[in-house]
Amino acid sequence: MDQQGVKPEDIKIRLYKKGDEDQIVQLLKEVFIEWPMFDVECSPIDHWKWKYIDNPANKDILPHVVAEYNGEIIGVTQGMLYYVKVGDGTYFCSKGADVAVSQNFRGMGI
Repeated sequence: MDQQGVKPEDIKIRLYKKGDEDQIVQLLKEVFIEWPMFDVECSPIDHWKWKYIDNPANKDILPHVVAEYNGEIIGVTQGMLYYVKVGDGTYFCSKGADVAVSQNFRGMGI
């Protein structure tokens, strides 16, 4: 699949939904060649779920956004939620991580 003939309106930007994990991990493997880039004692899918879904700070808020073309995830930006203690206050924060766009769709502003 490539971007020839693809119009911006053909690309759907939406929030992550349960069931996207397989396509997201496949995209991460495509973009980073090897993902995760270290030895883990579980599958890449299980590692992704541990990193992004099982985080105790998530509280049903998942800051992951995907770009989709013809039902295939071609881009993803993901965030990690956590609490930061500053002085007497505790603040809910997000940090971006593992942003990827399929090589076939780069240069389109995704």
